Amino acid sequence: MLARGHKLLVGQTGIVGFVTSTGQPRIALNVGADSVFFDNPDLSNTRSEIALPLRIAGEIIGALDVQSEEENAFKQDDIDALSTLADQVSIAIQNTRALEDARVALVEAQSAYGESVREAWRVMRPQTIGAGFQLVESTIKELETPSMEDFVRDAVEQDRTTASAMRPGTLAVPIRMRGQVIGVLSLKNHDQTRWSQDDIDIIEAVADRLSLAIETVSLLRTAQHRAEIERVTTDISTKISSSSRFETIMQTAAQELSRALGGSDVLVQIEPVALKLGLTE
Repeated sequence: MLARGHKLLVGQTGIVGFVTSTGQPRIALNVGADSVFFDNPDLSNTRSEIALPLRIAGEIIGALDVQSEEENAFKQDDIDALSTLADQVSIAIQNTRALEDARVALVEAQSAYGESVREAWRVMRPQTIGAGFQLVESTIKELETPSMEDFVRDAVEQDRTTASAMRPGTLAVPIRMRGQVIGVLSLKNHDQTRWSQDDIDIIEAVADRLSLAIETVSLLRTAQHRAEIERVTTDISTKISSSSRFETIMQTAAQELSRALGGSDVLVQIEPVALKLGLTE
C-alpha cells in the first residue's frame, strides 16, 4: 500500500476519511454494521476499527487508524491508550515540522549572511591589501606577487591542505570566508622535515581564526564605508534642498558632487523637451 501511494480522500472514503473531515473520533466494533466503513481489499479480514484525529494547534493533520481481525476488539483502556498515542504522534509531527522550519530558516539566514560577507570582501579587499605578506628569517615584508608554486595553487583550487611531494617541509592551508577560498597560508620549515599532524592541526586552526578576523574586519569596514556614503549623500541633499531657486539647486548639486568626488567635472542638464512640458526629471 505504501509502495503504490495508497490514499483515502478526506471526507469521502471510510472511517479515516470521516475522522480527517470532521475531527471526531470514530469506533466501529463491528465494521459490517457501520455505514461509514470502507471495505479495503488489502485489509479484508478487518472486523473492528478505531480512528482518532491528529491535531496540531487545532488543525487536523491526519488520523491514527487501528484495525483488528476481531469484533469488539477495543476496550476503554485501549481507547485511552490510543488517544494518548495519537497526541504523542501529533506532538512528534509538530516537533519535526518545527525543526525542519528552523533548519530552512537557518540555511536562509546563513546564505544571506554569507552573501553579505562575500559582498563585503569584494567591496573592501582591493582597498585594503595587496597580494599579502611574507615572513622570511624574522623579517616581514609585503608580498609583491602571489605565490604560483604547485602545492599553493592546489590548496586554493582544491580547497584542502596540501604539501609539496618534491619539497618536504612545505605546507599550504586554504583561508576560507563562508565556504569560499579567499587566500592561502603557506609554510616552509628550515630542516625540510614533514609536518606532524599536531603541527597541521595548529596551522589549520590558525587559518580558521584568521578567516574569522578577516570576516569581522571586512564587515566593519563595509559598515563604515556605507555610513560614510550615507553621510556624504545626506550632506549634499541638505545643501541642495536649502534653496528655493531652480538655478541655485542645480549649481549646488554640481558643486557639492564635484567636491565629494575629488574635483570631478559635473554637468547638470535639463532636457529641452522636459522644459517645454514643464517637467523636471
